[in-house]
This record gives sequence, C-alpha cells and structure tokens, in this order.
Amino acid sequence: MSSVGKILVCLVAVILAGLTSRVHSAEVAGPNLENLLQNSPFGGLPGPKTAMKVETPLEFRGVLVEDGQQYFSLYEAASRYSRWVGLNEAGNPYTVQSYDDAKGTVKVEYQGHTLNLTLKRAVLLVSDPAIADPAAAADRRPVAVASNGYHIGHVAEEVRRQAAASLAASSAKK
Repeated sequence: MSSVGKILVCLVAVILAGLTSRVHSAEVAGPNLENLLQNSPFGGLPGPKTAMKVETPLEFRGVLVEDGQQYFSLYEAASRYSRWVGLNEAGNPYTVQSYDDAKGTVKVEYQGHTLNLTLKRAVLLVSDPAIADPAAAADRRPVAVASNGYHIGHVAEEVRRQAAASLAASSAKK
C-alpha cells in the first residue's frame, strides 16, 4: 500500500472514531430538551401568565332604536346564529330583561341563568395606513375604480378621446 493510501486509511479511521464517539456521547447524555420544553413552538400550557379565555354562550353585539323601541343583537355561539330581539320579547331562546345605556350592558335570561353582557367592541383591521389615520384620510380624494380595475378617470379620458375622434370623422365627411 502506498503512503498516500495509508494516510487515507488512517484519516478515514480517525473520522469514523470521531463520529462513533459523538454518537456514543449523544446516546449517553441524551438530547437537551429543556429549552424546547420552556419555549414550545406549539405554545405553552395556560398558567398564571396565559389564562384561558372563558367563552360565554351569548355575545351582545349591537343596539338599535326604531320608533322608540329598542332592539338588541345577540349572538349565540353554540348555534352560530345571531338575532335581533326586543326588550322583554318572548318567543326567543333568550330574553333581554334590562339595558343600561350608560354602561353598554344588558341583562339576559338564557337557559334558566341570568347573564350580564357588555357590548362587544368591533375590531377593525385596516390595510391602508392612510385610512387608519382620519386626518390623512380627510386629505385624500376618493378614487373611483371600474369593475375591471381601471380608474374611472382613465375611462372618462378614453370616452372623450373616442367622442372627439368620432366628431372629427363625421365633420370630415361633410
């Protein structure tokens, strides 16, 4: 065997010995999962910091006054159905017993229990920062867009151009 061959055999033996010792040490020590347990990619268990949100069977979503009569929008989570009901109106799965306009709360009788519900505030997600800032939105002129995506201004300009071309063609014939 040549000296180069002997060197290669020794080098391969050293590499294999090193890999074998690493595999053996990993088997003995085991993987370190402490950090993974503390910072799980799937979220942690609810604890004092992350208490689970208690779902109520009903949500109070809106108030409407029509001809002096109050109507309340209540959403039933179990049925995923919302309906407008009047104050003390019978014939519904729940009855609004009272309404406090100052606090934005209703007292509702539902399945033999009395619930005090607060008006749920809508969460608005705005993608255009100019719309999120009312002062900036007031300075912007609305831009009308046709159903195919062209700005109405471009469409109006094309109509004017074609009308002028048509008028020029008709006057040239005379």
